[in-house]
Amino acid sequence: MSEAAAEPAEALDALRRPMAVHDDVIRLRGRPGDLAGVLSVTRAPEPIGQFRAATRNFHETRVGYLHRLNHAQMLTSSAPVDQDVPRHLVFSNRLAPGSSGKVPVRFSLPDTTPPGRYRAVFDVAGEPREAEIEVLPDERAEIRPGSITIAGVPGDIVTQELLLVNHGNVPIVIDVLGMLVLQEENQTCLGLQEAMAMVQGMEGTEGAHRVFLDTLASSIAARRTDFARVRAESGPVILAAGDAEMVPVAFHLPTNMRGGRRYDAELQFGAASLQVRILALGTGAKRQGRRGGILTD
Repeated sequence: MSEAAAEPAEALDALRRPMAVHDDVIRLRGRPGDLAGVLSVTRAPEPIGQFRAATRNFHETRVGYLHRLNHAQMLTSSAPVDQDVPRHLVFSNRLAPGSSGKVPVRFSLPDTTPPGRYRAVFDVAGEPREAEIEVLPDERAEIRPGSITIAGVPGDIVTQELLLVNHGNVPIVIDVLGMLVLQEENQTCLGLQEAMAMVQGMEGTEGAHRVFLDTLASSIAARRTDFARVRAESGPVILAAGDAEMVPVAFHLPTNMRGGRRYDAELQFGAASLQVRILALGTGAKRQGRRGGILTD
């Protein structure tokens, strides 16, 4: 082969191999959609003057060169994924031309990929590189809608149907969703108003500060309620990874709510949250099993 014929091939090879990787195996670990690792690499000097604008070969362009510098396409994987869908290892940082260092890399698999260890092969700068991937369990639920308003007398059990979605990669058991810490609407503001009214005209008097704090504490204590328990109405429901289901959820209202008042609370179920407003009706005696409530977005 003549020197003239070899030169374009060498130039193209330099464009295709923008860096060298020094690790034998790429190790990635994390949740399916957020797998991370670190690679030791040396970036080659940038082949200035060898990029072409008018070409059908993507690798000969600067855009193609930078793409190979920042991305490594997955060639094969033992993970349960569609092999025909392109997936790329992404280099989060870019080294200066001719320098060496450790570069963070990121990769993602479908959110429902089961926990476990998988193997893959990536095309890294023109060379196949093996990877070991450890997928961790990811419990991630969502509750829809994000807020509701329900109504009931103190001691009621109010049932609402809620859509629960499992965005994670392991089954979720829906049973006891949690406890609601109720706060009467404007509870703190009302307490402050009462405390300020008690010390009006006492400015500069000894004991005014103590009177203010005692009145505020008494006001908040007078409006305190027990927790509201929240659980699946008909017993535990198992929600598989990626599934969604309408679940009747029972809200057990405390008996010491004050009729005619409104209460706000936030339900935390893992990473999911639900804003709840409760309208306390009347002061009637406890009635088990009542259904009611108004569902709002």
